[in-house]
Amino acid sequence: MAITKLMEEVIGKVKEISEISGYFSFLKKPFVSLAGRLTVMLPFFREMRDFGQDAPRELSEALTSLLKHLEDTRRLLQLGSKGSKIYLVLKREEIREEYEEVVAALEKDLRRVCGGRLDNVSFEVKEYAIIVLRQFERARNGGNIFDAPADHDTMYEELLQFLYKNINDDDWVLDLGSLKGLIDALGLRKAIALQQEYAALNEIAAVTRGSNLENIEKMFMVLDYIKEYLHTEKGSHVDSSPGESYIGAREGIADITNYDNKVIPNEFLCPISLQLMEDPVIISSGQTYERESIQRWLDAGNGTCPKTRQFLTEATLTPNHALRCLIVQWREINRIDAPKAVSTTSYSISAAERKSIMSWIVQLEIGQEHFHLQRHGSGELYQLAKRSAEIREAIGEAGAIPYYSEKH
Repeated sequence: MAITKLMEEVIGKVKEISEISGYFSFLKKPFVSLAGRLTVMLPFFREMRDFGQDAPRELSEALTSLLKHLEDTRRLLQLGSKGSKIYLVLKREEIREEYEEVVAALEKDLRRVCGGRLDNVSFEVKEYAIIVLRQFERARNGGNIFDAPADHDTMYEELLQFLYKNINDDDWVLDLGSLKGLIDALGLRKAIALQQEYAALNEIAAVTRGSNLENIEKMFMVLDYIKEYLHTEKGSHVDSSPGESYIGAREGIADITNYDNKVIPNEFLCPISLQLMEDPVIISSGQTYERESIQRWLDAGNGTCPKTRQFLTEATLTPNHALRCLIVQWREINRIDAPKAVSTTSYSISAAERKSIMSWIVQLEIGQEHFHLQRHGSGELYQLAKRSAEIREAIGEAGAIPYYSEKH
């Protein structure tokens, strides 16, 4: 394969990595450092790309391996930027191990790519490449910049307490002071941050299998405690920044002042979005949610009630006509128009996912003599389809099955 093609892919992947930002807490220093080292290599990759000749087998294999590990790096950095904060704190050792594995793999790949070729690039680019290789070597040989600060250790211990204490024990008492500190440390006081945390944890749950799913359920439990605290404590405890709802007050009343400073009855709020419901529906656990919010929860592959954590016996959404009438009546009395669409984190289909969809569909179309490939393709499509309605629509549009709107 021409070196130009491979280098273009490498350059594109490094650019994606360089654009990731907003890392959480203790991950910021190591993740920014890793992304920075790779970005410094861009001039080297560009000069190598401009050679234009065919890549020898050794270089082609090295670049192919580098592309794989760059994608692993991108996923890891994206998790540190957009992932669930509760997950990042509790899984910090696993993340540290994955970071170290990625650093070691990248150093090996870069040495293979640079080997014997540094004299082919300009002097300045050569110097930069040598410096980066030395930095990777130091990072691999104990140059630890991954140590968490003391306050992060406290946050980790408090989360472990919530996760593994038996809340049914008579001697277990919820420490509201610790919970309040945890909320502030995680940055989950604002309603929009809480929504984003639920969405991020949902995405992790959608791809989690086996025993790990139980740990994710416990993380949802911690998040439920946080949400309940924000619901039941006074509004003075909650950030009420302009343009964002804030949560507070006693049982039965929520001080959410999005609607002309009117106090909204707690039962009118969706437990997921924390917004005034427009189309309330009942699920099999007996709980009521806004239709769009609970549908996104189910589309992410979740089979439990977000509030009670009960397993759902069916996915039917039954309109709560009585509650909807009460909400309409309350809006009319308070002269409040129907709520605007709530902005939530939606699932965006990546180019890689679309490419995967097409490759699995190709397997479905081969002859019956390759039945095992057909079965494998259908299984992969099934797993993809569980992630979101958007992916199911993309599968239908690609020709696998006719797509019908979920509204019908």
